[in-house]
Amino acid sequence: GLGGGGHHHAGAGSTNALPRVASLAGGSGVMSGAGADEAGGEDISEPLPAILAKRDSAVWSTRAACLAQVAALVGTEREAELLHPASAERVAAAALAHLSDPHYRVVLSSLSCLAKGAHILAPALEVVLERLLPKVLVRRGDPKEPVRARADAALAALRAAFPAEVLLPVLGRLLDQSSPRARTAALDLLVDACQDAEATAYLAHGRLLD
Repeated sequence: GLGGGGHHHAGAGSTNALPRVASLAGGSGVMSGAGADEAGGEDISEPLPAILAKRDSAVWSTRAACLAQVAALVGTEREAELLHPASAERVAAAALAHLSDPHYRVVLSSLSCLAKGAHILAPALEVVLERLLPKVLVRRGDPKEPVRARADAALAALRAAFPAEVLLPVLGRLLDQSSPRARTAALDLLVDACQDAEATAYLAHGRLLD
């Protein structure tokens, strides 16, 4: 699903953070052992600044926990904290940075956060959309199937979060500016997105590449 995996059931509250992060970031097939199916068990009691401070940790599991915990706030009473512009900007910056992380589970955590929270973070994501979309698009061709699947979920969430008048011009510009692989993925997404009724109305004005 768009939340990045269908097993968001209540876990047993394991104190081992690594399997919890791996479960959200990679699905139950990424890690074995206790807690590997425990998506949704992230600690959301920490203050948001403390969560976001994990973004640049030298430890991959701590970096992955950053956006895994942010994603876990969506749908709770703490979701409103993500609406604060400064906080949303920091989350968007972390998502952008983590899409290029050398550890694929950190990438998965970023994609999961986008898949689950794009609708809430849309104003902040719109500012970085032209840099964000190519990074998500190239992950559709990632060698790892969980990354490809999560990229598709993130793109579906981004499509749902932005109106045609925002999304289509960005995709149009990416056809000129991105790497060959990102251009191909952008074209696929553009063709797909243009079939929406909203996009058809927008395109009727001939404004795609204005």
